[in-house]
Amino acid sequence: MSAPDVARRLLFALLAGGALVGLVQTTYGPAFPAFEDRYGVAPGVLGLVVGAHFLGNLLATAAAPALLSRLGFARALPAGPLLMAAGAVGIALAPGFGALVLAAGVVGLGFGLANTTQLVLTGVAFAERRFWAFNLESAAFGLGSMLGPWLVGGLGGVAAPFLVVALLALSVAAALRRVPALPEPPRERGSGGRLPLGFMGLFFLYVGLEASAGHWGAYHLDAVGELGAFWIGLYWGFQTLGRFLLAPFTRRISEAASFRVALLVAAAVFLVLPRLTAPGLGYALAGFALAPAFPAAMAWAQGVHGPGGRATAWLLIAAALGGAVFPPLFGVLVEGFGPRAVPLGLFALALSVFFYALRIRSPGSRP
Repeated sequence: MSAPDVARRLLFALLAGGALVGLVQTTYGPAFPAFEDRYGVAPGVLGLVVGAHFLGNLLATAAAPALLSRLGFARALPAGPLLMAAGAVGIALAPGFGALVLAAGVVGLGFGLANTTQLVLTGVAFAERRFWAFNLESAAFGLGSMLGPWLVGGLGGVAAPFLVVALLALSVAAALRRVPALPEPPRERGSGGRLPLGFMGLFFLYVGLEASAGHWGAYHLDAVGELGAFWIGLYWGFQTLGRFLLAPFTRRISEAASFRVALLVAAAVFLVLPRLTAPGLGYALAGFALAPAFPAAMAWAQGVHGPGGRATAWLLIAAALGGAVFPPLFGVLVEGFGPRAVPLGLFALALSVFFYALRIRSPGSRP
């Protein structure tokens, strides 16, 4: 098999893995009403499902560099989707809310391992076009994220959507096992052994924002009479569209500027969203604004600290903490002030991420 064929096959497998990761993490929010009906829990408790997912994500991300060094890409890559499949089956069949939370944690373990190994491999295999590769992988992530809410809304209930997730995860694991000639895991460089603290704070805040909008946006829209699953599917879908439109320009655009502009525009959309006659469209536009944020941040950070497993893992650990902390906080916000407080909370958080990003100064701010 020629080198271009190997590269195309690798890219296809990474895009499939990115789509799976996106789909998995967006199924929880649209399933909140089904969880409420099935287990009889309050809205403030529902955030524990997402929190458990991101806690498992955090633990697996922390272990991923050691697993990569020991197993290599060939064996570490399929392990994440296999864990996600096991956890999804657990969610589908959970007899009680505690078992549901535990199963979400197992899904999170697979999510963290898959996400870390795929991002490290992307940074290694496409080092000369890192922003481009991360943008395409993030577009695949966005496509999966768009399909996740529609999967839940279309099939309904708890069991059917999560059993489908399990089948898809098994298919991705099989595809990843068939990728030939994988490189060796990289060594660290550029950070001198220091933690990438500035970027860790950035990922903590940003993923907290993205996850909270994706999960509680659907709840807010349902409360005001909109089709929450449909519009939050478009929130992720417009992220995907934005990334495809951005792909040809990634060599010409500053990664730092892309991130900052994305957060500023998203903050403005969240501010005016409650005044829109179609608030669901506001969430879709916010998703479009946020399209370049994650790939730009990852390319920016890896340009400074290298694509090695340890540096990337610390960024994703911070991201997992953001995903574990902010959705439960939004659950408390909803209990105290009602679903209509969600857009205001998202505005405040997006503006905070923007001002934080302004404070980061590094030689890696341009591709």
